[in-house]
Amino acid sequence: MFDQKNPLSLYQGKKIIVTGGAGFIGAALCNFLAETSNVFALDNLATGSWERCNPGVERIHIDIAKCDDSEIFEMLRGADYLFHLAAVKKHNKINSFHSINLNNILATERLFRLAISANVPRIIFSSSLYAYGSMGPSIMSENDAVNPLTYYGLSKFMGENLLRIASQQGLTSFVIPRLFFIYGPNQYAEGGYKSVIYKSFENILNGLPVEIYGSGLQVLDYVYIDDCVKSLILLASSEYQGVVNISSSIPTTVQQIIDEVNRITSNGSTLRSAADWTEGSSRVGDNSRLKFLTGEIPTTSISVGLQKTWESMKGNGHD
Repeated sequence: MFDQKNPLSLYQGKKIIVTGGAGFIGAALCNFLAETSNVFALDNLATGSWERCNPGVERIHIDIAKCDDSEIFEMLRGADYLFHLAAVKKHNKINSFHSINLNNILATERLFRLAISANVPRIIFSSSLYAYGSMGPSIMSENDAVNPLTYYGLSKFMGENLLRIASQQGLTSFVIPRLFFIYGPNQYAEGGYKSVIYKSFENILNGLPVEIYGSGLQVLDYVYIDDCVKSLILLASSEYQGVVNISSSIPTTVQQIIDEVNRITSNGSTLRSAADWTEGSSRVGDNSRLKFLTGEIPTTSISVGLQKTWESMKGNGHD
């Protein structure tokens, strides 16, 4: 999967638990780790799909918000790593604060507490740029004060602190990657969030124009899925304890994304609609800490990443 340093030897024969393992990022992580490790993917399939997972991944259909403590504890026994990626996303309109609280806060606290009781040595908690709450223009640094503006962002920041508190009760270490805008093949499953990239390619496949809301000058920080997975794996094997951005540090406007999408697909139809809440925003992360800790930063260019995503969507019925 990766052309550069391959850290899989560090995971040879390890037992690894991945919550949200049928999700976009979780499945990509499971598939890579399963080459050398015993990987157990946990998912309630609310927005996940087992079709994303390779045969070598052990699939467990479970809702950690509803099952018994004993069931979770037994799964965690003997695990070397716990990657907690499962979450109710803010973008899904059917989600209420109740569901976010139940899944992202209460279930997360229980998972961390049980993992520490089971003596899991290392927990990797997938947080989000939405924990910052910033809409720019400053680049987001791990040293910034946080001010989440959504229930989702708040739940992620609470999860970070729940992990810090729970870890004091045992010998478990942790790292908290704050993910920026991750994209790539297999991103969307029924019920999930459709990114600008996915929606644009989907429209083209359906003979519809791509759509830009407002000026198109909204700035985002895109990271290709392979680069994200590599960063997660390298951070898991580090000894660092704290927050780390997984970001490209490259500002890319929505207009630039649409221009590249149109170039790749030879599309000539673009519709401009009224501005939404993202107008004037700039959400870019500083990745200097990631580079210091791992020696690596995301390297896949937008043009290459979009080309791979487009080819996958054409070949797999939109993924």
